[in-house]
Amino acid sequence: MRASFCFVLVMAAGCGDPSNRGKGNGHGDGGASQGDGGYVNNGPSFSTMCNGTPTTISGNVMAPNAVDPIANAFAYVPISTGSFPAGVSCDLCDQPVDGAGATATTGADGHFTLDISQLPPMAQVPFTVNKGRFRHTGMLPITACQDNNIGAPFTVLPGKSGPGDDIPKIAVTTGVKDQLDVVLAAMGLDQNVGFDCFENRTSTTSTLTSPCGKRLMAQGASAPTLTALLKDPNMLAQYNILFISCARGKFKTLSAADQMTVTTNLHDWAAKGGRVFATDNAYDYIAQSFPNDVTFLGGNTTIDAANVGVGSVTMPATYTGRINDTTMAAWLTAVSALPSGSNTLPLTGYLTQWSVVQSVPMSTADEVDATDAQVQPTGGTAMTGSYPQTIRFDVMSPTTNMACGRAIFSSYHTLEATMGVDATQLSPQERILEYLMFEAGACSGPIS
Repeated sequence: MRASFCFVLVMAAGCGDPSNRGKGNGHGDGGASQGDGGYVNNGPSFSTMCNGTPTTISGNVMAPNAVDPIANAFAYVPISTGSFPAGVSCDLCDQPVDGAGATATTGADGHFTLDISQLPPMAQVPFTVNKGRFRHTGMLPITACQDNNIGAPFTVLPGKSGPGDDIPKIAVTTGVKDQLDVVLAAMGLDQNVGFDCFENRTSTTSTLTSPCGKRLMAQGASAPTLTALLKDPNMLAQYNILFISCARGKFKTLSAADQMTVTTNLHDWAAKGGRVFATDNAYDYIAQSFPNDVTFLGGNTTIDAANVGVGSVTMPATYTGRINDTTMAAWLTAVSALPSGSNTLPLTGYLTQWSVVQSVPMSTADEVDATDAQVQPTGGTAMTGSYPQTIRFDVMSPTTNMACGRAIFSSYHTLEATMGVDATQLSPQERILEYLMFEAGACSGPIS
């Protein structure tokens, strides 16, 4: 239970006032933005005390690792704080759980400038940084009539829940070569309590040195599995985000009845607000659950039919990746994964039979392409062309007809050699996954 702020700030708005965070779009516009909160103070303010000289707060919202910037995050002064709903829910940007007196949205480099000139003057204010269900709140000392440039701990998102800190409930599965939990740990999530681990390898005898690999190998036969999670809608409903690492052939091993159960449950969970992120040979979880949002090569109905991408066993292929998302490109430049002014980078680690996206409808965002990918359709000749590599789409709620959930799929994944949990050790394509992991949990829709 989080404490609720209700003090001098609410002299105009009232405790618990559900005022909007601001006028900006909840996804941000990729540029540095100024405070745009709609709070109006009819009494004394910083502005009147300072004869019109602005009082501002500026800084950079950072990932839990305190190193990487967070794009499209919120920085605000709360006038009331609420608790996030337990488990899966439709988290809309224009229905925040906190009331805000002044709000700013970060640019691609994580920077914000928050104008608090219209707030009542005080020596310190509550200050919150927030991205989806990642939220940190603390009391911030303020010097009036100037910019207050701040840093850690005020601007760092939490890696685990605690006093003043919230994170989403996350489930992540093991893969055969893919290790999405390594990226989560590199982002700064606590390796023991920041996420829950589920077994999903085709062979559980293989040893992984990733956080989940270690935890699940220690549990042996008692380790929880992705299949058990997806077959139990009540258990799945406890989670906000699900990361499914590439594990070739795993979905195909399920009975037809289990395949129907897990894909139905996954779709229904996402429609309620769940966020699913799957990579490469785990594509059937996406194809079978959301057949209208993406078409895989070979069609969506035949299991494993899209695993026709050409790489190599001894020397995995490298393709030219083109970033179509301008905010992602700017963020990749900010973390030195992409040269300034460029929108291309190498995508590598493609083994023979990676999963190929054929096309996406207009409602699905094509985030990253491989412009020179090679595919070998079954019974056909090898082809080289441009194929979507990372896609993202919203999942509509049938009861409210609103976009509540989100799904992300990527044909590339973490590199087999990735063993470190330091963000500086991540490859450029793993940086893309890092960016998308935070976007997976972001609130849905624009701010009104």
